[in-house]
Amino acid sequence: MYRACPVCNDTDTLPTVSRARIPILQNRVYDTRDEALSAASGRLTLCTCSRCGFSYNGEFDDSLIVYDKHYNNDVPSRTFEIYSEEIARSLIEKFDLTSGTVYDVGCGKGTFLRILCKLAPGIKGIGIDPSCTPTAEDNFTLVQDVFRPGSFQPDTKLVLLRHVLEHITKPVDFLTELGNAAPNIPLYVEVPEVDWIFENGAFWDFCYEHCNYFSAKSLRNALQLAGFSEIEQSSSFGGQYQWAIGKANGAHGALSPNGAEAVGAAKAYAQSENVAMEKVRAIIASSDSTVVWGMATKGVILSCLMENASISDGIDINANKQEKFAPLSGVRIHAPEWLNHHPAQTILVMNGNYGAEIRQTLSELGVSAKVVVM
Repeated sequence: MYRACPVCNDTDTLPTVSRARIPILQNRVYDTRDEALSAASGRLTLCTCSRCGFSYNGEFDDSLIVYDKHYNNDVPSRTFEIYSEEIARSLIEKFDLTSGTVYDVGCGKGTFLRILCKLAPGIKGIGIDPSCTPTAEDNFTLVQDVFRPGSFQPDTKLVLLRHVLEHITKPVDFLTELGNAAPNIPLYVEVPEVDWIFENGAFWDFCYEHCNYFSAKSLRNALQLAGFSEIEQSSSFGGQYQWAIGKANGAHGALSPNGAEAVGAAKAYAQSENVAMEKVRAIIASSDSTVVWGMATKGVILSCLMENASISDGIDINANKQEKFAPLSGVRIHAPEWLNHHPAQTILVMNGNYGAEIRQTLSELGVSAKVVVM
């Protein structure tokens, strides 16, 4: 029996995509291969609500998730930094962030908030996250905690919720709590876009940490049901992400049914997934050595799903992951320079947004290999 829809609580859902064993935390690495091979795992069944159209993991158990100091999802990429700066500048301009406090709920290590505080020195930025290191520097503060009612100061200008809502078991309830804590204060929400996953056959983007998979329509539904209005929305980061901005005014909106369309998209994707997986297996089988570049969600999940294929090693620019081992697959992760001494015939680039940056790095290293952008 699968969980009821977390957005509208309907039980009429269609199960499609299934994963029998994936890491509980894909952004947790291990010191030894044996530890990695025995990492905690969970099941995923993508259910799509026939009423409202929301997609979610019907087998998700939030008691298995613990975000602590071992969790690290940093992306120290100039490409991603540029994207973050663009978002930050647009928010500064839109909300005239010259004073007041900006809260980043679920800020991770505080990377985005630090950028915002640098570009808007007149604000006070406060990040809240159980995995962060407590920090107080100039106008930048990190609090190692979860969000609690009463967290926000009276001079709050903006609340950020970036890549958090996809991890929350009851997203409408959580949004409602945020709205009650900051009524009529703009909330900026950013999440992955499930329709992009479907349309691009990105089977590696379904992971245990993400219990929710929002389309633009289901994100709007969640915000409206939580009492947000004046909602603006847009896709971002090449369509992989989407954002929405709204204000909580206490009036809970009506549900906009989208079940038939969403169920159709999920079914169409599920029917094509095996073909997409076989194409990747064929690429790996045709190469003497295959290395995966990008050992965050995409690379970690791909490595787990390619059980009968030979992926020798992984590359990641996050220094905290280098010379560690990825969960379940046991793939060892290296710095890009490792390729100078261990030539690979094929490099699978897990995110096309970083393709140009990666090719430039390979050129600078003098590494020659077949690059396949996934």
